[in-house]
Amino acid sequence: MGGIKRQVLNGITGFLVTSQEDAAYRERQLLADQQLRERMGFYAKERVKTPLFDNKTFEGLLNTYNVFNPLILLMIGRIFTFVV
Repeated sequence: MGGIKRQVLNGITGFLVTSQEDAAYRERQLLADQQLRERMGFYAKERVKTPLFDNKTFEGLLNTYNVFNPLILLMIGRIFTFVV
């Protein structure tokens, strides 16, 4: 379903990394650049204001989790309701 890759806009709302070295590099980059931190923070906050999934996609996600654990379904539903 995309997971983190669907949530993070690489270089805009955060960084997608593929290794520990890449993560360390991006951490140093963020620590050294206040404007980058502020810009990414702004866009990340704006991004969470809009739903990541339409209702059909979200229902499919919930059904997938329901197969594994009904408690997870309840928790995900509550979190999604809170975020939206």
